[in-house]
This record gives sequence, C-alpha cells and structure tokens, in this order.
Amino acid sequence: MRRIALWRSGALPGFAIAIAMLKLDWVDCENWDVFAVFAGREGEEVEKRPKMSREQKSRAKQAAAEAAAEQESVEAKRALAVKQFVHHVQHGNGMEALAVHVRMRHADSEWELTQQQRMALIKVLQKQKLWSESVAPMAEFVRDAPDGAPRVRLKLAQVLLVQENRPGRALDALSAIAPGDLPPELEKMRQKLETVAKKRYEEGELEIETDEW
Repeated sequence: MRRIALWRSGALPGFAIAIAMLKLDWVDCENWDVFAVFAGREGEEVEKRPKMSREQKSRAKQAAAEAAAEQESVEAKRALAVKQFVHHVQHGNGMEALAVHVRMRHADSEWELTQQQRMALIKVLQKQKLWSESVAPMAEFVRDAPDGAPRVRLKLAQVLLVQENRPGRALDALSAIAPGDLPPELEKMRQKLETVAKKRYEEGELEIETDEW
C-alpha cells in the first residue's frame, strides 16, 4: 500500500508534467520521446520553429479576430445585397436591381449572381424595354452557361445589332452558336441577323466599344 501511495503522490503527477512539457515543446528530445516512437518518427530531424513571444501571440490573436470580423461583415453585406436584389426583381424594378449588382460587383471581387438571378434580371429589364441595360447580364449569363445558352446568345446578338448598332459584337455572339443548337425558326432568325450584321460591318459601321463584357 505504501508503494502505491508513493506512485500516486509522486510518479504519476511527474509523468503528467513530463507529457505536458513535451507537448508544449518545453523540452527537446529530438524525436526520441515516446510519442515519436509510437508514431514511427523516432530519430528524425526535428524542424526548429522559432517560439512566438507573448507580444507576437497577442498580435496574431488580434489579427485573427479582425479577419474573422471582417469576413462576417462581408458576408452580412452580401446577404443584404441579395435581399435587396431579389426585392427589386420581384417588384419589377429592373434598374434598381441592376444598380445593386453593379455596386456589389465593384465593391466585392467574389460577388456573383446565380444563373437564375441573372435570367430574372434580364427578363425584368427587357420587359421594361431596357435593352441596352440587359446586355451585360446576358453576356454574364452566356459566359457561365454550360451549354453556351444559344437562345440567349441569339437575343444578345439581336440587341447588339438593333438597339446598340454594334454589328461586330453581334457577329461575335452569333459565331458562338453551333449548327443545330437552334430550332428551325430561330435558325432562320440567326441567319437574317448574321446577314444584316455582316453588311453593316463591311460598310464600316462605327461601333461604340465598351469594356462591359
């Protein structure tokens, strides 16, 4: 019984302290401690890491807290912008919805509308006959569409040619539509648009270049 008491009062606390010292890197056993042996790392060269001072730890902790707060703020702004965008689209306010999108696109490099949101924006803008304003959302839509969105491309080409008077850009949009992508009636429309666009382009129609897409 005396031996057991000695073990409990002396060896066991000492063993716990030794483990803590190893885990906290207060002692250097050069990977010959029991943990390294069990892990199969015994004797491996240990990479020396400089210990951080109390001040460095405090600065690192503060920086992590600030980064977390900033990320939380960014996410809150995105959530609010999405809510505003959806509200404007549902109430038919195309220009207001577009303004939210443009503002967030410039303020947040990771801001993106979903394809469903883009299509909703395109529809509300074109319902209000805001053809020029719908060009950028249509260009974003076709850019990310896995199938190339031939119908949207055709509409984009039509707007570029008729409303924007930009035959070169219209031809670019039409050239991305592969044969067979459109049903017969829309294929006829594509051919007519292409004919007109080529004629205007060859006549040297002056285009206004923009960097919107």
